[in-house]
Amino acid sequence: MRQVDIRSLCEQRGWSRTRLIHEMRRHADRAGVSLPGDESLRRMLKMWAGGGRRPSPVYAELLAAIARGSGPGRGTTAVPAGGDPAAAMLAFRLADPNRGGGRMYGEVVEYLHREIAPHVFGADRDVEGVFDAAAALTEMAGWMAHDAGRDTHAARHFRQASALSELGNDTQLRAHIQAARAGLACHHKRPREASALVRQGLAACSDGSGWPGVESQLFAIQARAAALGRDGRQCARLLADAEEALVRASNVAMSPWINRFDEASLAGEAVRALAALGDHAGATEQARTILAIRTDPTSRAHAFGRLALARAMIGLGDTEQAAGEATGVLRSTTGLASSRVVVELGELARALVGAGPSAPPGFAAEFDAGMRRRRGMLNGLDPAGTWAEDA
Repeated sequence: MRQVDIRSLCEQRGWSRTRLIHEMRRHADRAGVSLPGDESLRRMLKMWAGGGRRPSPVYAELLAAIARGSGPGRGTTAVPAGGDPAAAMLAFRLADPNRGGGRMYGEVVEYLHREIAPHVFGADRDVEGVFDAAAALTEMAGWMAHDAGRDTHAARHFRQASALSELGNDTQLRAHIQAARAGLACHHKRPREASALVRQGLAACSDGSGWPGVESQLFAIQARAAALGRDGRQCARLLADAEEALVRASNVAMSPWINRFDEASLAGEAVRALAALGDHAGATEQARTILAIRTDPTSRAHAFGRLALARAMIGLGDTEQAAGEATGVLRSTTGLASSRVVVELGELARALVGAGPSAPPGFAAEFDAGMRRRRGMLNGLDPAGTWAEDA
């Protein structure tokens, strides 16, 4: 793995160590990774810069991502060769928010086959932590498949990840995977199935080894299930439980194999629950929370925040702002290969048409052109997630 010269990086960018720590946190936030306090990071940077110790593979990948920059593009993800699965997972997490499952899915599956499967099924299958690594990366493949519009593949990956996690030692990961399965069930409006999976996830946390952030995620998804069942009182109670669990999350160590569930993540679940209940004012507030935290306008999370805000605006009768949010998503995420974003944009366009002829002039033409480009981009990707024209 390429080691980044910290002194040279700071000199080239004109950065202080404080700015470098800020960039480390910004990149780690995008990847859902927790970092220690600033003083701990400052001590580590001093050791690495002085040559007294080399960064771990995960920190080396984080610094490499900062050095090369990040953002949407046609190329493949820069995954560390022959190395630590945790560093590879970080590389995928760093690239995913701006590239989308349409590009990332094939890369993650190929990595699983090339780097992980030999350790699971081969002669060296007793490598420490291999089942946890396999489960985490398989769960990631499930989310990539979901974002690429391949939910049959996603469900299969989640089931495989769940089985692999039972062979590993990470109870937080085990619960996290049940949350993923429950979230997919909610997406397909199967609240009973979602609730059953949430109970399995909470049971995995019951021995005290869980991370409260995963508990928060499970409560929030159960709130979505309650909303699908039109139980507003239960939904509100569960969202309150999710908020309370999230407060406790900062005091408990988090598994390196799970995504951090934070205030924006909770707002993302809450906005869908409140929308299902027809609480457009509440959904507006949650959507604005997402946008205040997920500030990168080219990212999928920011796009979902704007789309959620647009749907709430339609519910409140403000179709002009809804159209503006939709146009903003079209313009800012041109390199994002996300079927989910395309589907939600299409649903929003139909809702705007149904709301009456109050969209700004030129909206329909720009929207149609943007959607054609999006569908063309997704269709231009072969099943492995690479550009067919470059194959």
